[in-house]
Amino acid sequence: MGASEVLIDFGLVFMNGYVVNQDYEKAMSYFKQAISAGDAAANGYVGLMYEMGYGVEVNYDLAQEYYNKAIDAGFSVFQEYLDDLLSTANDE
Repeated sequence: MGASEVLIDFGLVFMNGYVVNQDYEKAMSYFKQAISAGDAAANGYVGLMYEMGYGVEVNYDLAQEYYNKAIDAGFSVFQEYLDDLLSTANDE
């Protein structure tokens, strides 16, 4: 497991409150560190945080941007998240 994967794991721990108190600010920090370390998958988690408003104001445009970065890098699992986001945004 590389350093960026550990950063994503820490981000997930804090985002979901596993074993620690939930802390969205720390989660976002770890995800952005993972992005800086070259892990494109972390973009998908940042997108989720913007979509759901986890510690940030809901921002569908930023969510879409981050989801697309993850998808473009080959992390197709985030396509479903993007599809759901676009469906939700169109319903509003």
